[in-house]
Amino acid sequence: MSFPYPPDDLMIRIGVSPEHFTTREAREGFFADIGRTIHQCIREAVPYNEDQAILDFGCGSGRVLRWFASEPELRLVGCDLHLRSITWMQENFPSSIRLYANEQAPPLPEADNTFDLIYCGSVFSHLTDWAPWLLELRRILKPGGVLVASIHGKGFWNNGLHGIRGILWDEDHTGMLVERYGDSFDDSWGPAVYVSEWWVREHWGRALDIERFEPTGFGLPGDSTTGQAWLVARKPETAPALTPADLEAPSPDVRETHAALRGRQLAYEEIEHVTRHLLAEISGLRNECGNLNSQLGESQKEKQALDEKVVDLTRRVATVENSKSWNLTRPLRLIAQRVRGA
Repeated sequence: MSFPYPPDDLMIRIGVSPEHFTTREAREGFFADIGRTIHQCIREAVPYNEDQAILDFGCGSGRVLRWFASEPELRLVGCDLHLRSITWMQENFPSSIRLYANEQAPPLPEADNTFDLIYCGSVFSHLTDWAPWLLELRRILKPGGVLVASIHGKGFWNNGLHGIRGILWDEDHTGMLVERYGDSFDDSWGPAVYVSEWWVREHWGRALDIERFEPTGFGLPGDSTTGQAWLVARKPETAPALTPADLEAPSPDVRETHAALRGRQLAYEEIEHVTRHLLAEISGLRNECGNLNSQLGESQKEKQALDEKVVDLTRRVATVENSKSWNLTRPLRLIAQRVRGA
């Protein structure tokens, strides 16, 4: 079964950039290769069985789901926050595949114990409020069902803000670390969330049995040394009742404290870096506005667009600044609560 390729704006949303893939043919080829390789990773971990119920959580425009659709006798469901991606898929994929746009917070419109397999690529790598969603996916997995998820780890670090700044990956002192905390999913990819393997096994392992963790190589054709980390986790036959707070609570492991302290330091450095960059851009735009004002006959529309960009950048500076006092110190507050309760 073959499907059309999505328009360029939907490909760009999942990282297929026209700057790197300058022809439509190249973009379609990369889109297909990534989807095929992710499908192979998943099938290596969870072999095909007839009548499997499978959810693609964060399906985008179907780069992976199209490969599952070629397998017979499966019950396929896909959901994503991005309504335009879902609308395009509904117009181009068979009606036998149930597709819908989900909300930013749980629940999903699914019954308990529904799916044999849930996979999510590049979802938890952007979720700061991860625990409610992990518990929601556990709820709708069948007992013994499997979650395959990709996350940002050491293989993706050098693509991020701190890695580009020359800061090295530190497995013991990363834990869960967030870059671009204030970014919105509306105008970007949202925050970037990096996690250490030990942290995943400690916190995710409270809800699911972590059977496999690969630190690099998810969905990269011919390259297993970089890219996202990925894991295979199974829902226990008897799953205890848990709350998001149960998953987030710090363990006695001293790495929790070290990671929280390092995370706070890097967050302040990020705020300073981003603020300097935005203020410099604002200054440049204001100079442009001044030049336009001094030139008779210049386009009022162009000046208005620059004014609006200044307002938007000023808003982003405020968002970054406001995030540091409360959100970025949350891991330390949780650790302090544990210490006081000891």
